[in-house]
Amino acid sequence: MYYGEKVVIRGLELSDTEELLKYWNDLELRRFLFNQLPNSKEEEEEFIRSTWSSRKSNREYLFAVDTLEGVFIGTTGLSFVDPINRAAVFGIAIFNKEYWGKGYGTDITRVICGFGFNILNIHSIRLDYLDGNEGGKKAYTRVGFKEVGRLRQSIYRNGSYTDRILMDILKDEFNALNPNFTLTKKE
Repeated sequence: MYYGEKVVIRGLELSDTEELLKYWNDLELRRFLFNQLPNSKEEEEEFIRSTWSSRKSNREYLFAVDTLEGVFIGTTGLSFVDPINRAAVFGIAIFNKEYWGKGYGTDITRVICGFGFNILNIHSIRLDYLDGNEGGKKAYTRVGFKEVGRLRQSIYRNGSYTDRILMDILKDEFNALNPNFTLTKKE
């Protein structure tokens, strides 16, 4: 497990299925995610199993996120891990709305970047988010991500188009902003 100031990052388990379904099928949550379809229990279980095989190939690392008190609040990870260019794509979803706007996204982002840079030896992590996701933008910027591009009106949501914003951060930038960062439990 990896620890932040507010969260514990751990492997996804089949026992997480019910919690995932409880939140995933909420349209308010999915408005800022790229997948707009609701899932069944079987699809969610298949998704969890697929994360295990992806991890074995060293191409994707998807994790569950709990609070330090053990409350499941979402998922996060790195995908499209490129071992030659040492690059990856960051993703996050805080499912439990009670934890929105309280610094959990920043903490999760910091932990996964620390994992990518200091465990996997990734050089560059990128992400994209939908314009209007101010909470995501704040979290990513606090960790050190910089906007590097914009795909104008590339995503269709609720009857209109919105921009997809691209950001990235380099290992040396992350380490300079987080010189004492550790993935171990704080005592």
